Amino acid sequence: MKSLAKSVVGTTLVLLTMAACGPSSAELDPKSVVDLKVRPASGQLLFCPGDPFLVEVVAKMNDGSTCSSNDATRTCLGQTNTLIDRDQIDLGLTSGSFDPSKELVVIPEADPFKTAQDGMELRASILGVGPSAGTRSVVGTASLKPVYDCRLQASFGGGVATGPVAAAGPELTLAATSLSTPFYPDAMLVRLEGPGGSSYWISPSSDRVLEFIAAGQSGQAGAPGAAGAAGPAGTDNSAVGACIPGGDGGPGTDGAAGSNGGDGGVGGTFRVRLDESVADKLLARLKLLNPGGAAGSAGAGGAAGPGGPGGAGGPANELCPNTAGKPGKPGNKGADGLAGKPGAAGPAPLIERLPRASLFASELKLIESIESAKAAGK
Repeated sequence: MKSLAKSVVGTTLVLLTMAACGPSSAELDPKSVVDLKVRPASGQLLFCPGDPFLVEVVAKMNDGSTCSSNDATRTCLGQTNTLIDRDQIDLGLTSGSFDPSKELVVIPEADPFKTAQDGMELRASILGVGPSAGTRSVVGTASLKPVYDCRLQASFGGGVATGPVAAAGPELTLAATSLSTPFYPDAMLVRLEGPGGSSYWISPSSDRVLEFIAAGQSGQAGAPGAAGAAGPAGTDNSAVGACIPGGDGGPGTDGAAGSNGGDGGVGGTFRVRLDESVADKLLARLKLLNPGGAAGSAGAGGAAGPGGPGGAGGPANELCPNTAGKPGKPGNKGADGLAGKPGAAGPAPLIERLPRASLFASELKLIESIESAKAAGK
């Protein structure tokens, strides 16, 4: 059994005050625990492969109160706003691991094939501290059933190109067969081979379709055009003489044209290999999508360069009230680029029908073990 290491400190049945804004911590005497329950904090005895969940431990004490590791609304040893001292909780798993950064958070094994037969079991006990150090409470256990709602869809490829040519979607190879487990008599097992290697997926029933996406990259966005330069300022004639006008500002330059967006990449390809004895039923439980990448957006034209300011003129008087030069005209905004073209969808899946023994030669013993466990009523 895998155990979470604990450092044991304190005195039996002493309530240690934590920060004023949080609950107190209760140290329990293991001999006073008459019953111990361990379960997901959701209250449901379920887990989804790879999906972390918080564990709750609930101890029923010989004074009739109950103490929880998470629920501070319970009255524990006559105290409210109190939780079990986390250092006293010894938690074990039959599979998966603990999140090292979060207390009492379990990370189930991500491979659904590994827990299809037995699910997962949680175990917990309370360790003694102080005068009761070295003692242990009754052990609580919980058997958890796997569910697969968090693992019914996977997407590969996609993203946005970082160069002028968008990548095509990946090539995915799927092998599928029926699977009768102790929890799901009409399941389907899929082995997927693609970027990153192989992985396993389970559809628990005919209404739970597995969806796989092999998308082409989206085209690179067009770069915006450079802004036009400001026109030069008009000549400053303020020191030349009275009423001498300043020079007119020069015109701004035109903004540069935006570049064109890139074309999206073509969608990926699927090779689907089905157990020939139930091929049509298996194919109906697969949704395979291979869209082309989206078109890259057009680059915006550069902003027009502003006209230069008019130059200052000589000192004004009643005969020449305004001696400043005229501002220059702004340039023109650059033309926008053109959007790219969306990528074409990938080809239709290539379907093959083969015997289960050849499709799953390396997994056949485990498949047979799972199905015999179901047949034996395990």
